[in-house]
Amino acid sequence: MSPKFHETSIPAIFRPRATRLFTAAMLLGAVFSLTCHALTLYVSGTGNDATGDGSETAPFRSITRALTNSPAPDLVLVGSGIYDAASGEVFPIAIANGQSVAATNGAAAVVDAAYSGSILLLGPGNSSNLVSGLRLRRAKGTAIIANDWQGTIANMDVTDIQDGGATNSTCVLYYAGNNSRPVTVSGCVVTGILSATRHAIRFDAGPNGLFTLTNCLFSDIVLTQQQLDKNVGFIGGTYSTYGQGYSFAFVDCRFENVSFRGYDPNLENGMFGTWYRGSTFDRCMFLNVSSAQGGGYCSIVACNRNSSILRNCLFHRCNPGSGRAAVGGFWSDTRVYNCTFDSISNAVFRPQPSGSETIRAYNSIVSRSAGLCAANFNYLHLVSSCLFDTPFAGQYNTDYSANLSSSDPLYANAAATNFRLRTVSPLVDWGTNAYAPPGPELDHSERIRDGDADGSATVDMGCYEVNFLDPSEPVFRFPKPAYRLFAGQTSSIPVWIQPQPGAPAQAGVYPHPDITTTGLLAFPSGPETNTLAVEVASSPASGNGDLVSIWLAETNTSLGVLPAEIGIYVHRRQLTIGSTNRLLVRSGTTNDIAIRFVNSALSSPGQITISTNAAAGSGSNIFSWEGPNIITNGGWRSEGFLRVIAGSGSNSITLAADNGFVFVESGSSSLVVEAVGFASPVYVSTNGSDSSGDGSSNSPFATVTFALGLLSAGDQIRLLPGVYGTNTGETFPLQPGGVSIVGHTLSGATLPDNQVFDGRGASLNILKFASPSVTGFVANITFSNGAL
Repeated sequence: MSPKFHETSIPAIFRPRATRLFTAAMLLGAVFSLTCHALTLYVSGTGNDATGDGSETAPFRSITRALTNSPAPDLVLVGSGIYDAASGEVFPIAIANGQSVAATNGAAAVVDAAYSGSILLLGPGNSSNLVSGLRLRRAKGTAIIANDWQGTIANMDVTDIQDGGATNSTCVLYYAGNNSRPVTVSGCVVTGILSATRHAIRFDAGPNGLFTLTNCLFSDIVLTQQQLDKNVGFIGGTYSTYGQGYSFAFVDCRFENVSFRGYDPNLENGMFGTWYRGSTFDRCMFLNVSSAQGGGYCSIVACNRNSSILRNCLFHRCNPGSGRAAVGGFWSDTRVYNCTFDSISNAVFRPQPSGSETIRAYNSIVSRSAGLCAANFNYLHLVSSCLFDTPFAGQYNTDYSANLSSSDPLYANAAATNFRLRTVSPLVDWGTNAYAPPGPELDHSERIRDGDADGSATVDMGCYEVNFLDPSEPVFRFPKPAYRLFAGQTSSIPVWIQPQPGAPAQAGVYPHPDITTTGLLAFPSGPETNTLAVEVASSPASGNGDLVSIWLAETNTSLGVLPAEIGIYVHRRQLTIGSTNRLLVRSGTTNDIAIRFVNSALSSPGQITISTNAAAGSGSNIFSWEGPNIITNGGWRSEGFLRVIAGSGSNSITLAADNGFVFVESGSSSLVVEAVGFASPVYVSTNGSDSSGDGSSNSPFATVTFALGLLSAGDQIRLLPGVYGTNTGETFPLQPGGVSIVGHTLSGATLPDNQVFDGRGASLNILKFASPSVTGFVANITFSNGAL
């Protein structure tokens, strides 16, 4: 079980970095610069179509006028103004092949169709066209129609689109044509749309084309059309001769408060994806995205009939609908790398294979979700991933999964949609580098870093990477993210500011109730290294091994030094001999036992002395202490060891520890260690005892299962009369290897009438030999209600 993390005493002054937000100002502020155009015309809100000549000093009033000029321009630059029918616009504004239209730098160029129809009509043509910087308002039906058009739509702001009627299928961009022209939509903001349409963006185009959507924001959009006829939904290609061929690439996009109510009677659609061609999703956010009325296989991200990849993506509070999932694979292999899924309704994954296709997730986090997988569980493989507070039992293929955790990820501030890991998160440096995606993570920082300061750069789980060693902004720093301390222990932790602020600074210290610390840390000039005194309570309320925090935050200064968290694992003063204090030792063997801490990462807070008394008992086992009887200051195990030379019978010795330490096995500072000698053959009886027997005929063990754990090849178990099954403590299948099991009585071997292995209640066979070469055998035993 993972240690518990205590969330208490996080100071109000602590403000984690906000999740990356897109704004219109950010996306529309790009500088547009084009040169070497045969003819550039200018349009302005103060221009005049009748008297202007399209020059920078005498611009036209409408974009329509500039585009229809003779000779035709190849670039139209649009200044601030409202461009509508009253200003001379004819909708849709037709931008022909070879023509580009862009708002001048910083211009607020608003194109308003007043619900008369579409706003822009692009193409046809294969020139590298550009439409940039316009603010599109009040379209009816589809805002932008592109027909066999090649180019880039950049830095646009689109909102307020009215329904185009029952037959309309797309509201933002509709691309149709028989060719495979590359199209990019970059830096656009699409918000505030309630439309009875089937898609926001739809492609009906030729095979092998590529549509790239990069650095865009789609928010507050509800599409209510419920009939899809196998179309892939919110953004995607359709089930048609042409739409089956386009590949989609989503890069640095954010989808927030988006609801899609499409329904596919053929049960194969999804909100994002395409048919027959792979899609890629890099550093995308899906926040409060819903497809609650979708078809049976409908998912937020649908990967249909070809391989698709998700890398460094975040899904939060998404509702794919009953029976569906956030990520689905319909007849396709889907790969998920370093993604975070939080608070997902119904399920996170749904494979839908036609053969052997799978969904495989690597270095990913699933947290606080309703379920892991909606169906076809054997086709979901998980590697180096975390499943926290999410039902997952039986919902993935265990044979092809490995390195899984159920620990609390310790997000920076999940309530504020900040799913970066805290520096003390157990998922920091816990992934597998071989599966780390190339390029930066969701924050555009380096993907593989040394997040736990252990000298080895290892990828974190999830879409963000902790950067403990190389902060880009001034922050309170210390050598390690977390420390392990014992109850009552004091420690000094160096603290400095990096990068150095170059001015006096002061840190307030906010410890957990189990921790006492220095109240303030002063940095008179800024670059000093100060010392934080830490003391753990003698009787802490935290559980053994629990993680608590100390927060440092700037106070009385305004240098912008970021707060920081020091993790403290609180440990009880406990020692262990590493096993039960009743030692079953084979006669004639020498056994050396060190006294140690449960966790080898712990360091002793001082010297601990282990003392022994004289051995007792009637057996022939011999005890001695060899070497120094101490755990040194800073060590984790005794320098010497308890030696047991095994004989027969039972002997005991008492160990005692000082410095406030107790033994886990006894709960006190003293521990009685018993040595019990045994030899082959070992006897087993239904009247015996695994906890107090010694395997002799006078004191047999109770189960073959227990006896096999003590024996080696060539040894023998003598099974006394009785019925042995799961109800008597056996675990089937028994795997004797080279150990022989023989039905027996105290007077010798018997016929197999009274020694019975009863397989009732066993899910597997009664007996299993690992290979034909084993030397053990079974004799004089009856097998009932089971198979070998």
